[in-house]
Amino acid sequence: MSDIIKSDEYRRWIVSIRKRIQASQIKAAIAVNRELLELVWFLGEQIIEKQQSAKWGDGFLKQMSDDLLVDFPDVKGFSVRNLQRIRRWYQFLVWYARNWETGCFLNCATACGANTVGP
Repeated sequence: MSDIIKSDEYRRWIVSIRKRIQASQIKAAIAVNRELLELVWFLGEQIIEKQQSAKWGDGFLKQMSDDLLVDFPDVKGFSVRNLQRIRRWYQFLVWYARNWETGCFLNCATACGANTVGP
Protein backbone atom coordinates (compact mmCIF):
# COMPACT_ATOMS: atom_id res chain seq x y z
CA MET A 1 0.00 0.00 0.00
CA SER A 2 1.45 3.34 -0.98
CA ASP A 3 1.83 6.24 1.40
CA ILE A 4 -0.72 8.21 -0.60
CA ILE A 5 -3.47 5.64 0.02
CA LYS A 6 -2.69 5.63 3.75
CA SER A 7 -3.15 9.39 3.92
CA ASP A 8 -6.42 10.62 5.50
CA GLU A 9 -6.29 13.62 3.22
CA TYR A 10 -6.18 11.39 0.13
CA ARG A 11 -9.01 9.15 1.37
CA ARG A 12 -11.25 12.17 2.04
CA TRP A 13 -10.36 13.58 -1.36
CA ILE A 14 -11.08 10.35 -3.26
CA VAL A 15 -14.41 9.96 -1.42
CA SER A 16 -15.37 13.46 -2.56
CA ILE A 17 -14.38 12.56 -6.14
CA ARG A 18 -16.49 9.38 -6.00
CA LYS A 19 -19.49 11.31 -4.66
CA ARG A 20 -19.17 13.86 -7.46
CA ILE A 21 -19.00 11.12 -10.10
CA GLN A 22 -22.05 9.38 -8.63
CA ALA A 23 -23.98 12.66 -8.46
CA SER A 24 -23.14 13.37 -12.11
CA GLN A 25 -24.27 9.89 -13.12
CA ILE A 26 -27.61 10.44 -11.38
CA LYS A 27 -28.04 13.85 -12.99
CA ALA A 28 -27.29 12.37 -16.41
CA ALA A 29 -29.82 9.57 -15.91
CA ILE A 30 -32.48 12.08 -14.85
CA ALA A 31 -31.77 14.25 -17.89
CA VAL A 32 -32.00 11.25 -20.23
CA ASN A 33 -35.26 10.11 -18.65
CA ARG A 34 -36.72 13.59 -18.95
CA GLU A 35 -35.82 13.76 -22.63
CA LEU A 36 -37.32 10.32 -23.24
CA LEU A 37 -40.55 11.34 -21.52
CA GLU A 38 -40.72 14.49 -23.62
CA LEU A 39 -40.12 12.41 -26.75
CA VAL A 40 -42.85 9.92 -25.82
CA TRP A 41 -45.23 12.81 -25.06
CA PHE A 42 -44.43 14.36 -28.45
CA LEU A 43 -44.92 11.04 -30.27
CA GLY A 44 -48.24 10.42 -28.53
CA GLU A 45 -49.42 13.93 -29.33
CA GLN A 46 -48.39 13.58 -32.98
CA ILE A 47 -50.03 10.16 -33.35
CA ILE A 48 -53.33 11.45 -31.95
CA GLU A 49 -53.19 14.59 -34.07
CA LYS A 50 -52.46 12.72 -37.30
CA GLN A 51 -55.02 10.01 -36.63
CA GLN A 52 -57.65 12.72 -36.16
CA SER A 53 -56.67 14.99 -39.03
CA ALA A 54 -54.91 12.97 -41.73
CA LYS A 55 -57.33 10.03 -42.12
CA TRP A 56 -54.52 7.71 -43.19
CA GLY A 57 -56.42 4.64 -42.09
CA ASP A 58 -55.66 1.58 -40.01
CA GLY A 59 -52.18 1.01 -41.44
CA PHE A 60 -50.82 4.29 -40.11
CA LEU A 61 -49.11 2.93 -36.99
CA LYS A 62 -47.69 -0.06 -38.89
CA GLN A 63 -46.17 2.24 -41.51
CA MET A 64 -44.86 4.60 -38.84
CA SER A 65 -43.32 1.67 -36.99
CA ASP A 66 -41.70 0.29 -40.15
CA ASP A 67 -40.23 3.68 -41.07
CA LEU A 68 -38.86 4.40 -37.59
CA LEU A 69 -37.36 0.91 -37.25
CA VAL A 70 -35.53 1.41 -40.56
CA ASP A 71 -34.33 4.89 -39.59
CA PHE A 72 -33.35 3.89 -36.03
CA PRO A 73 -32.47 0.18 -36.09
CA ASP A 74 -30.64 0.25 -32.76
CA VAL A 75 -33.42 2.04 -30.88
CA LYS A 76 -36.06 -0.05 -29.18
CA GLY A 77 -39.61 1.10 -28.65
CA PHE A 78 -40.95 1.70 -32.14
CA SER A 79 -42.98 -1.47 -32.59
CA VAL A 80 -46.64 -1.09 -33.49
CA ARG A 81 -47.60 -2.32 -30.02
CA ASN A 82 -45.34 0.21 -28.34
CA LEU A 83 -46.64 3.06 -30.51
CA GLN A 84 -50.14 2.03 -29.43
CA ARG A 85 -48.98 2.18 -25.81
CA ILE A 86 -47.44 5.60 -26.38
CA ARG A 87 -50.74 6.83 -27.82
CA ARG A 88 -52.67 5.37 -24.87
CA TRP A 89 -50.25 6.86 -22.34
CA TYR A 90 -50.66 10.29 -23.92
CA GLN A 91 -54.46 9.95 -23.94
CA PHE A 92 -54.43 8.93 -20.29
CA LEU A 93 -52.27 11.86 -19.20
CA VAL A 94 -54.42 14.34 -21.11
CA TRP A 95 -57.54 12.81 -19.55
CA TYR A 96 -55.94 12.84 -16.11
CA ALA A 97 -54.94 16.50 -16.41
CA ARG A 98 -58.46 17.47 -17.47
CA ASN A 99 -60.00 15.62 -14.54
CA TRP A 100 -57.50 16.54 -11.83
CA GLU A 101 -59.53 19.31 -10.21
CA THR A 102 -62.86 17.49 -10.30
CA GLY A 103 -61.45 14.38 -8.69
CA CYS A 104 -62.96 12.33 -11.50
CA PHE A 105 -59.87 10.15 -11.69
CA LEU A 106 -60.28 9.08 -8.04
CA ASN A 107 -63.73 7.59 -8.33
CA CYS A 108 -64.89 7.97 -11.88
CA ALA A 109 -67.96 5.77 -11.40
CA THR A 110 -69.50 8.11 -8.83
CA ALA A 111 -67.90 11.46 -9.62
CA CYS A 112 -68.48 11.33 -13.38
CA GLY A 113 -71.14 8.72 -13.81
CA ALA A 114 -68.82 6.57 -15.93
CA ASN A 115 -68.21 2.85 -15.65
CA THR A 116 -64.45 2.90 -16.21
CA VAL A 117 -61.47 4.95 -15.16
CA GLY A 118 -59.49 6.65 -17.87
CA PRO A 119 -60.06 7.68 -21.45
